[in-house]
Amino acid sequence: MSTRTRNYNLIKPDGEDLVRIEDLNDNFDVIDSQIRANADGLTRKQDKLTIDGAPTQGSNNPVTSGGIHASLAQKQDKLTFDSAPTAGSSNPVTSGGVNAALANKQNALTFDNVPAAGSNNVVKSGGVYSALQGKQNTLTFDNEPTAGSSNPVTSGGIHAALAGKQSDLTQVPVVTSLQETDFLFLERAGAIYKIRASAVIIPSGDTGDVVETESGDTLLTEDGQEILIDTGGDYSDAVTTESGEQLLTEGNEIINID
Repeated sequence: MSTRTRNYNLIKPDGEDLVRIEDLNDNFDVIDSQIRANADGLTRKQDKLTIDGAPTQGSNNPVTSGGIHASLAQKQDKLTFDSAPTAGSSNPVTSGGVNAALANKQNALTFDNVPAAGSNNVVKSGGVYSALQGKQNTLTFDNEPTAGSSNPVTSGGIHAALAGKQSDLTQVPVVTSLQETDFLFLERAGAIYKIRASAVIIPSGDTGDVVETESGDTLLTEDGQEILIDTGGDYSDAVTTESGEQLLTEGNEIINID
């Protein structure tokens, strides 16, 4: 009884079988097809290895020994170590060099418990929190100048407080003598008081300056007190004044008594 081959399944007649031409032809067809397939496969194979003469980027080929030798020529045979960390160097540093460079360096961060003047250390979160307790979160502005307040004042509040105030200093002329016929006018709390000065004696810096006034006149003392002159209508009433007091002339000029 015939059998078949293991690889290509060809027919193998038994020794007692009659040879059939059809079986032989079938075997030949199988063999022919396989030989053709093998031949076609070999045409796509590399006939021989392609070797690069030098290491080539992107190539899968092996490199000749000479090419490898040439590419390694003048290359560093061994690592070069710096004895200390060196700016711009690509070399590794010796263990001793690293140890020396790290000597006396801070091993760990030092934290201040609270913000400390002049310190470069970082502050613990708890220290920052404690330091911020009770602090004002935002600025508080007063609407007007307020006695005892540490807050800034709004621009509008300052403007309102300064409204109607004297914008600059008034230079007051100092008069050292008056004529008997001069009239002086004293301004106090919005009222103007007329004073006739028959004589003014003004020794420099003394406290006994004399002004002869008219009865009914009012003088303003240095401490802001008003003095009424009333002795029956004559023009020879004498009032002792203090240096630094002021009179107002008929021309609305302020005169310092000094």
